[in-house]
Amino acid sequence: MKPSLRAPRKLAALVVTAVAIAGAALVPSATASAAVGFVSPVSGHVADIVDGCPADSRPSHDGVDINGNGGTPVYAAADGVVTAAGQSSSDGYGTKIVLAHAGSYTTLYAHMVAGSLTVGQGATVHQGQRIGTVGSTGNSTGPHMHFEIRRNGVNLTNQYFYCGQPDVAALQPLGAGPTGSGIKFDINGDAKADLIGIRNDGYLVEFFGDGAGGTQLTYQGGPGWATTASIVTGDFDRDNAGDFMQTRSDGSLYFYRGDFASNFTPTYLGPGWNTYSLLTGGVDFNSDGNPDLVARGSDSNLYLYPGNGAGSFAAPVQIGTNWSAFTSLVAGDFNKDGRGDLIARNSAGELWGYYGTASGFGNVQQVGQGWNGFTNIVSNGDHNGDGNPDLIARRGSDQTLWLYPGNGTGGFGNGIQVGSGWGAFSIIS
Repeated sequence: MKPSLRAPRKLAALVVTAVAIAGAALVPSATASAAVGFVSPVSGHVADIVDGCPADSRPSHDGVDINGNGGTPVYAAADGVVTAAGQSSSDGYGTKIVLAHAGSYTTLYAHMVAGSLTVGQGATVHQGQRIGTVGSTGNSTGPHMHFEIRRNGVNLTNQYFYCGQPDVAALQPLGAGPTGSGIKFDINGDAKADLIGIRNDGYLVEFFGDGAGGTQLTYQGGPGWATTASIVTGDFDRDNAGDFMQTRSDGSLYFYRGDFASNFTPTYLGPGWNTYSLLTGGVDFNSDGNPDLVARGSDSNLYLYPGNGAGSFAAPVQIGTNWSAFTSLVAGDFNKDGRGDLIARNSAGELWGYYGTASGFGNVQQVGQGWNGFTNIVSNGDHNGDGNPDLIARRGSDQTLWLYPGNGTGGFGNGIQVGSGWGAFSIIS
């Protein structure tokens, strides 16, 4: 796959807002509560998610529609308290229940059979408890479950469901999110992949993804970030809010804990990280459910730093030998099998996919050529809303930004221009 030109998609209008960052110090905030471990409330086929399938086909749709389950039980996705129950006449939900959960989460279950609710407002329910029956009340064209997950009012449903998802089973764990949607780094809680950059003058900048491959720009920061050597994004404490790891020119490693409100709490993790020439991560390579780091050492070997799910890492484990031929590494779950993968560019400009297995990396395949013209290659998961992790690349000749859509099996489609003027950034992650 050579980089190719298509009709450009320009950056959205720039939006400048107040900052929560001053110099290299970020304003601390209370640590977000851990994500609730949700289960699927019903069995069935995922037909639509927020904004529809394909992406943006139903821009007013606010939840996931799970079909093929008329008359079957509806179960509570997590422990909670009923805050609303009954027939809704004004919002199209029909017979619905809303549950409040720990950590400021809520779930909504709509279109249930009239008279089928087993609990009322104020009741305490437990995960897996039956609360109603799948029906077709309200604004519905046939029996199905309309289900929503929100936190502090922000719709997170797409972090747990995605277009093309295999059928789900009632009480199937949905994880602590994000899961199949492939959202690796979400700064503002809108379930869309975001970017972060360090400007050439030392300012930190956040880019909120639009879910269609482009971004809106929110200025965050002040001087003091010029000592940044690398940024690795992910949800390292598993609270859904995007975090990042920063290495500095003196070899220090810092963890910046996000809170969905552009506040990041810094924690110093240790020295010695200037011995690594390539650093990536933010996905789970060892199948323990926690995002990890992968680094190439001064000996050219590859090392895994297993994450502990709280923003820190265990001692390194060697997972590769002689990776000196590569000039760029990008981590993601590009074939959507739940294991971390690497996309590696070599000095010849070839792009190679290394796909994770239970014992390391299994199948290796070339997925591109002609990539030496790009000065940055990154991925924060699904950038265009189709449920597949993508690549974002900056072309050095004209400083344009390109989206290479993932196909969900480890490969990528032709490039689409999604921005211009990105030469102002020394680091994009």
